[in-house]
Amino acid sequence: MFVKQEFMVGYRHVDMDYRLTNRAILGYFEDVAGKHSSGVGYGVLDIPKTHLAWFLISVRIKVYKRPMYGETVTAITWSKGANRVFAYRDYELRNAEGELVAAGASVWVPIDRRTGAMMRLTSEIMDAFGTEDKSALETGGKLREPKSYSATGEQKITASMIDFNEHVHNTYYIDFLNEILPESLRGAEINDLEIFYKNQILIGENVKLFYGEENGSHYVSIKTEDEKELHAIIKFEIA
Repeated sequence: MFVKQEFMVGYRHVDMDYRLTNRAILGYFEDVAGKHSSGVGYGVLDIPKTHLAWFLISVRIKVYKRPMYGETVTAITWSKGANRVFAYRDYELRNAEGELVAAGASVWVPIDRRTGAMMRLTSEIMDAFGTEDKSALETGGKLREPKSYSATGEQKITASMIDFNEHVHNTYYIDFLNEILPESLRGAEINDLEIFYKNQILIGENVKLFYGEENGSHYVSIKTEDEKELHAIIKFEIA
């Protein structure tokens, strides 16, 4: 099953050059994924009945062309299948002419909202979503920290960052990247970006941000204030 959703690139979706941002692209992909889930009975408003909430484990976005403010784009998503724990979902973003402007791949885990534990993915759940034999992009799997960092920072977690799952919403991690990015990279084109979400971030926490470069790739790690727990790793390439 392929699910589509159309968006107009608005003010909040563009950068200083009026181009669609990575944060907006991730938001579009999440919205169309939510439309798919809701359409088959496992969406946000179905949680009181199913007790199933989808938590994002990893996502990769690759941008080929940046739509501008005022353009219309269409996000497309489909399920690539699952095992007992992880569900795999891919995406495309196309402009009004049908050109592929961005692609995405993601891994999700089902959580039982009553207990907070992982829920087993049954054949009934996955049959509802359907499985397509198509791959838009490959994820790199579990990311690892670089050997060293060249910049550090801190971020206070506020109520505005928290979503209905009571943790920092997935798109804010791209904001954290922008906060710690060295001045020499400000405004640089980031067209290949991957996020590995390891431990959720809750309201009131202070997190540490770390930036490093290794083997031509750039990394941002997000850790607890005492640096003992890793919340997430972001890996990205500079065009």
